[in-house]
Amino acid sequence: MLVDFLKDKEFAGGIRPTVYVKSYTHSSKKMDVIIIKNDKNTPYYLTNNCKGIRANHIYTRIQDVNSARDRSADLNKVEYLWKKRFGLTSSPLERLELYLEDYNNWIDGPNGEMQKYYKYFPEFTIEYMSVKDGRDGYEYYLFSQTDSSPHWYDIQFKYHQTLLKELLGVTLDGGRYFTPCPEIAGITLDKTKNYNWDFSYRYFTKGTFKYKLNEFFYLQESFSEEYSRMGFFEVVLLFESENERMEFEKFVRRNWYKRDMYLNNVYMPHIPNLPNYKEGVFIEEYENALVLNKMLSEFRNNQN
Repeated sequence: MLVDFLKDKEFAGGIRPTVYVKSYTHSSKKMDVIIIKNDKNTPYYLTNNCKGIRANHIYTRIQDVNSARDRSADLNKVEYLWKKRFGLTSSPLERLELYLEDYNNWIDGPNGEMQKYYKYFPEFTIEYMSVKDGRDGYEYYLFSQTDSSPHWYDIQFKYHQTLLKELLGVTLDGGRYFTPCPEIAGITLDKTKNYNWDFSYRYFTKGTFKYKLNEFFYLQESFSEEYSRMGFFEVVLLFESENERMEFEKFVRRNWYKRDMYLNNVYMPHIPNLPNYKEGVFIEEYENALVLNKMLSEFRNNQN
């Protein structure tokens, strides 16, 4: 009902606050709590009068005091809300993360696409270059591509000349698809007997800096690497949240005995035995990744 109520109201720019209700139980009493997400789309205001709320007026609540209905909030409070929308109240790294979502307004530098700057605040730059340590090793997810040759890069994020962050990246499929390297985690099947991982997996979580960067590089190149990306995410897990990942690991521990069943009707690429690697290690990791993605689909179906 709350969502429907807000949907019908004429908010400026069609941007509405995210509101939902969550139920809690305390001392045998059930409480419904209205939650308004604290996001960066402030200020919210109406373009038409509604039940005493005036059009184009910006209201605030400071501690336990609301703005009067017949006038907007104090100027300094309104200025703060606009600064919040434009990321001007955030740290440089937080602003960079916000600007990554505006992928259309990043411009290639004079040395080509491996150096980019943000159009409206060119002091924010992204640059990637071949790794300094000269690594040329393989990861199992490289074999999801037609060309599995590894090409590793250091990705640097700068504000003016200050290095804000550095990540490891990789180009896949002969340079068609560029992405930050996924996170790594592992699963211990019997926590009472073994504190080491029985197997590992690679993943991204939506909303994180790494996943936003993954989307940034994909969208920046006008979807030219669609098939490379599809192959990549067939063997790299993508979670909605960290909580979903934790619950999924519990599901895997309960159901891993069905691993061979999940392997039915899966496509396995040719994975060669490479010098200096344990024989079959990439095949096992690749199979596990395919199994985990199938299990993730089943896990989500069970939640519905």
